[in-house]
Amino acid sequence: MADNDHKEPEKVDLEKNEESEEENPDIDDSKVKFLNHDGGKAADGSTIPEVRVDLATDSKEEFRGMGKEELEQYINDPYWIRVRYVLFVGFWVIWVAMLVAAVIIIVLAPKCPPRPPQDWWEKEVIYQVYPKSFQDTDGNGVGDLQGIKKHVEDGYFAKLNVKTLWLNSIYRSGMVDSGFDITDHKDIEPQLGTMDDFDSLLKTMHDEGMKLIMDFVPNHTSRNHTWFMESCKNTTKYQNYYIWHDGKRMNGTRERPNGWLNYYGDPAWTLDPKRDQYYYHQFLPQQPDLNLRNTDVQKELEEILRFWLEKGVDGFYIDSAQHLFELDLSQGTAVVNTPADPVPYQPVDLGSTRDLNESLAILSKWQELIKEPQYAEKDTKVLPRMLIAEAYGPVENIIQYYKYKGKTVANLAYNVNLVNLQKNCNAKCVYGLVQSFMSKLPEEHWPTWAIGNHDSHRLATRMSQKYVNAVNMLVLLLRGTPTTYYGEEIGMENGQILFDETVDPLGKNAGQIGYMNRSRDFERTPMQWNSKENAGFSDVNKTTWLPVNKDYKLRNVKGQLSHGAGETNLEVYQNLTKLRQEPSFQWGEQSYSILTDSVFSFIRQAKGFPGYLVVLNFGPNVESAMNFGADTVNDLPDVVEAVMNTANFKNTDYANGTEISIKEKHLYLEPGQGVVFKLPLPKA
Repeated sequence: MADNDHKEPEKVDLEKNEESEEENPDIDDSKVKFLNHDGGKAADGSTIPEVRVDLATDSKEEFRGMGKEELEQYINDPYWIRVRYVLFVGFWVIWVAMLVAAVIIIVLAPKCPPRPPQDWWEKEVIYQVYPKSFQDTDGNGVGDLQGIKKHVEDGYFAKLNVKTLWLNSIYRSGMVDSGFDITDHKDIEPQLGTMDDFDSLLKTMHDEGMKLIMDFVPNHTSRNHTWFMESCKNTTKYQNYYIWHDGKRMNGTRERPNGWLNYYGDPAWTLDPKRDQYYYHQFLPQQPDLNLRNTDVQKELEEILRFWLEKGVDGFYIDSAQHLFELDLSQGTAVVNTPADPVPYQPVDLGSTRDLNESLAILSKWQELIKEPQYAEKDTKVLPRMLIAEAYGPVENIIQYYKYKGKTVANLAYNVNLVNLQKNCNAKCVYGLVQSFMSKLPEEHWPTWAIGNHDSHRLATRMSQKYVNAVNMLVLLLRGTPTTYYGEEIGMENGQILFDETVDPLGKNAGQIGYMNRSRDFERTPMQWNSKENAGFSDVNKTTWLPVNKDYKLRNVKGQLSHGAGETNLEVYQNLTKLRQEPSFQWGEQSYSILTDSVFSFIRQAKGFPGYLVVLNFGPNVESAMNFGADTVNDLPDVVEAVMNTANFKNTDYANGTEISIKEKHLYLEPGQGVVFKLPLPKA
């Protein structure tokens, strides 16, 4: 049968075949044989021819290249000589042409304007923190270092575009004058925290790229300081650490050495019964002045500076820098008596008790100390260090704290001209406060600006809420380093404090009738963080160290940040600190113009960068009859762009991005309104 006739396919042993191939090396592996799976048989039993495919064959022809003689023929061939010469010359001609073109482009192309060298304190906003009033974290009703750290970590200062904090006195103190009557310059006041808290705060700030400036109080100590208590005993080492005098006899009565008044208009000499001598104090009787003519005292102060420098502090605010030296009474120097009726610091002997050359000399010595190279080894983030000198009074006196006998005294002199801004200070008044300082400041010195501090009533109280944004626009965009006192960014006002709630010794000493005019507590009330109890400043159940201002539910950080429309004091402040990072506001030239009795304007222009025109209405009325003709602020372009305003506008004429022709159109500004216009780059 057919099934029986069918044969099973022949099985092939592959391994055997492989072995056979290895045994027969002569097998041509360049050919492939295709075989039917049935052993080469067709279905009808017939044989299928083998099919072979040649894959490759060995070529017996090899390319050996050109011989030496052939190469020499081409080398010496005149045609190829010319080709090689043309290619060689062409290569160098093209290379030189490219080089010349590059040089021409570099020379003729517009150059990037040079950026003048600036130190960190010339670029940043300095934010002044009064530690007792900033944030309480331990529930004792007093602000502390951990509270400051908390807001470094939660990004509050980053939201403000602030990278430098200035802390008022945090040293161990008798707390008579809120930390300025120091008992130990190398320790932290326990109410504010510990040294570990300080170290943690400083590290956190440096990790965030921030700088820390500390108060340094070299003029006086507490009456409870070890130095003073030993000096009262006439202990040899400390005998002359302070300024002592026997006084004088008048008609058989012992009297003070002279009629010098202290800073507050009270007698500057107090009799110590233990030593039976008078000691001099420029401030409160609880704050005796150090004798800085004593070399041991100078060494003590230098050691204090070194202590904090080694910790990594970035700078120092020299408190009472003007009062470090007085005329030396031990040399029999003649003194002048003050009027019988003392008024607050208006004695006729100012030249005897402040701004002496010795004060400038010792500050320049401290300037050299902070530049010593050993402080660079520990942490290069903190270099260079800096000094700010606290100096009040005539501009001529203030600017001398920049340089003395060719040496740097302080890197900045604290300028309080704008602290004099009051109600009814119109454009001419503002111009006078700005220009009186700038006109006398040498070009190489960097100006500073402040509109408030812990010793001055708050701006919003002095001028009203209406002008807060306009004044912040002024101080943040003028040439120089601005200082913001905590709470100014939200328009905080003076607190409402009863006489029984008064803490400041000046207010207490003035009595219930006079405390309103003397107390500094009103500008030191706790920071207003939110609308919760105690304004989010403290969780304490009892009252805080000073009462929280009653308007905290309407005026606080959280409420102003969450507004979102860019119209609150805090949002305007944020936009201003961002805008001041533009080159023209960082180092640009400055010029002014008084457009009307109420409207003050100025231009900031850095070469090669867009300039800015700032226009502010400080008057009580609407101003609409002003325009910028050829006789006003420089030669302005026809069209400018509004880039920012004080956010208290009812119309949209000056909305961001709006272009207007200021030479054809009269500007319209209500009281307290301000606008910043961007100027196009000047044509080359």
